Amino acid sequence: LILINSHEAHEVYAKEKNAGKYFVIKFSPGILRFDGQPSEETKYLLPLIRNDISALRKLSEQEIKSYSINSIIKNIEDEWNLYSSASPFALRGFVLSLFSRIVRVWEDRCVDSIFSNSDETTKTIYSAAEYCSKNFANITEREISEKFGMSYSYFARTFKKIMKKSFTDYITDLRIDFSRNLLLTTNLSITEVAQDAGFSTASHFISVFKKKTGLSPLAYKKKLFGKI
Repeated sequence: LILINSHEAHEVYAKEKNAGKYFVIKFSPGILRFDGQPSEETKYLLPLIRNDISALRKLSEQEIKSYSINSIIKNIEDEWNLYSSASPFALRGFVLSLFSRIVRVWEDRCVDSIFSNSDETTKTIYSAAEYCSKNFANITEREISEKFGMSYSYFARTFKKIMKKSFTDYITDLRIDFSRNLLLTTNLSITEVAQDAGFSTASHFISVFKKKTGLSPLAYKKKLFGKI
């Protein structure tokens, strides 16, 4: 089992014809975030974004068997083929269950020290990222750097180094994830969704949303619900 980060170049090929089959389980990283997610959970997302611990992204056949990961993948396959109105909830549950098994593999490899022995600067950046996950709609990089006692330029440089993305990209991803949820669960107008997610104008929101998802917010909602 191999974990591949979003936008990460990769290739899959078989050495022999009829060598078997493989499953691709593709999901938004937002599915792993919880409301008010504490840093204790945030740290376990690091192997998905840090290249220096990329060895953790590969699970052996024995580990897959030992943690019954195959059964979860089979559940995902069955639910996908069955697909009903309840399936999105079931599939999200299976993905979370899958990730919990992966974290247990990491724990048994005794890699917790990789996450827990961070220096103070790294811990501060994690805390800032956690704070942003709760306050992304009304926060600027300068405000967050001041709140956590860093100069603006040092915070920007350090945040990108540790989180593997700029502060702007991090906040934008949070806002887009939030706006997707609003489009899915409310009848708010596009302008209202833009405001609630922290975008300055509806036009800016539409532009960013389309760049991130390939669809305009309205097209995204139509794809989910059909004609609206």
